[in-house]
Amino acid sequence: GYGLDFQKKNRKLPDIYVIKDEKFVDILDKI
Repeated sequence: GYGLDFQKKNRKLPDIYVIKDEKFVDILDKI
């Protein structure tokens, strides 16, 4: 996955999502 800062700036994703294996994954799965 990538940092939320990167996502919000370049991917414009919600804070609760991260990019994992080119898929949208709930950040809770990463914690």
